[in-house]
Amino acid sequence: MKLYRYSLAYFRPALSQSWEKRQAEIDDIVVKIGSKKEESEHPDRRLVTASINLKTLPKRDDQLRILIPNEVRAKCEDVSEHVINIISVLESCSRTISSPTGCVALEPMDEAERDFLDSSQGILGLQKTESAAGWNIEWTPEIAAAFSDRMDGVAMLSEAFSGGGDSGRYREFVRFLELAFAMPFNNKRLERKLSEFLEQVGYGYDRKEINEWVRLRV
Repeated sequence: MKLYRYSLAYFRPALSQSWEKRQAEIDDIVVKIGSKKEESEHPDRRLVTASINLKTLPKRDDQLRILIPNEVRAKCEDVSEHVINIISVLESCSRTISSPTGCVALEPMDEAERDFLDSSQGILGLQKTESAAGWNIEWTPEIAAAFSDRMDGVAMLSEAFSGGGDSGRYREFVRFLELAFAMPFNNKRLERKLSEFLEQVGYGYDRKEINEWVRLRV
């Protein structure tokens, strides 16, 4: 049984090379880049396909829905992001990654695997979504004046919101907080001050979660 994990990569500016004629193979995962012709309406967008041969048939739930193995799926996602990052570096362009609706598929390699798929009730839903703030701050002259003496912080926060991957956004948020508190992120004082600040504004983050943010930085 072959598993396919699809991603959408947005490159700006659009890729100049013919990447669809190449593929990468890392840890038994093959990654291919869709052609520019297939995405003629969105020249900066490419379909990225990571595939791997499963060693065993996937499990099913009590409703006969196929359960995609989390470890294999995550591995495909990691390798896809790695290849997309390489392309971004070689093309000197930015990249944003998202998931299409229906981001996984299975292909049978023999009749037994085809029978397994035919007797199943589809694949249990898997869709990664993008999270965003549920509020906006209205532009006013007072807001503009408040930002005028902290443009470096505004630039860092904008860069964090523009980041295409979790690791890139994490790095920019860390830099933003280091600038805001004027100390390294792994400083115990920053950890305490950040906990106190977030507790005051009522975002619901506890000290244990903030400790995990710091641990990842270290």
